[in-house]
Amino acid sequence: MSECVVQTESFSQLLYYAVLAFLFFGGLLIAVFMTLFLIRHPANKKQLTRRLRRRAFSFRQLFFLLCIYLLVYLLAGFIRYYLWTGGQPMFNLTILLLLDLLMIFSIMTINQRNKKTWAEQFGMSWAESKTLLFAPVIYLSVIPFIILGSMLYTYLLTLFYSDGATHLQEGARVIVQSHQTLKVAYIITAIFVAAVFEEVFFRGILFPFIVRNLGLWSGITMVSSIFALIHLNALSLLPLFMLSVVLCLAYWRTGSLWVSIGIHSIFNSVAIYNLLH
Repeated sequence: MSECVVQTESFSQLLYYAVLAFLFFGGLLIAVFMTLFLIRHPANKKQLTRRLRRRAFSFRQLFFLLCIYLLVYLLAGFIRYYLWTGGQPMFNLTILLLLDLLMIFSIMTINQRNKKTWAEQFGMSWAESKTLLFAPVIYLSVIPFIILGSMLYTYLLTLFYSDGATHLQEGARVIVQSHQTLKVAYIITAIFVAAVFEEVFFRGILFPFIVRNLGLWSGITMVSSIFALIHLNALSLLPLFMLSVVLCLAYWRTGSLWVSIGIHSIFNSVAIYNLLH
């Protein structure tokens, strides 16, 4: 029995390193082809940026959305400390789902007033969902650089903060430590719900607004900084910043939020796979 367990663990470790090698070396190869493609098909920067600016919500509309989210968080805090009797992980899942539904309802309300569809606002028509095919290619072409940046950043971080630099985010701790039902719920939420919510808010709403007011690179830098900081984890700060830069550029270049949602979901899936191995 113990021999079977050892063999299973050895196979699992071998598979883990095989996946890591594929992501790194396969990603480098795809990055070369991606670079050649981008050189041969340069972007019309002014036209793509203009398209993004046209999708920006007004200051009043963005303020309206932020106020709604803030009220939900304040209400959630009150419920969590005075009324909720369940565990913190399940409460977090409930609030995320509530925010997701609220965001969809709020955007639909704003789009009705702006006389826009989801396709016009975010490039998310069913026909444009075929751009999801670009997501794994883009992911593989950038993941070697995110891995290298993450390794260097982690090394530098542990030199100065050896006691607190390796703490996992709460969601990651739940996936590693919780019982099977809650673990599955968190995995599904991270891969699908969180990816959609964060992409619609950060890349679909916040990014065009900042681009319209401050320019493309200011928008990429500010959104990526906020995106990394809001996860409240020192260890993931640089990897998340790099990921956000890629997500912003993918949305800017393709004009479809489907692509960034796909990349984000793949990133979360691989991160969860690493946690469980």
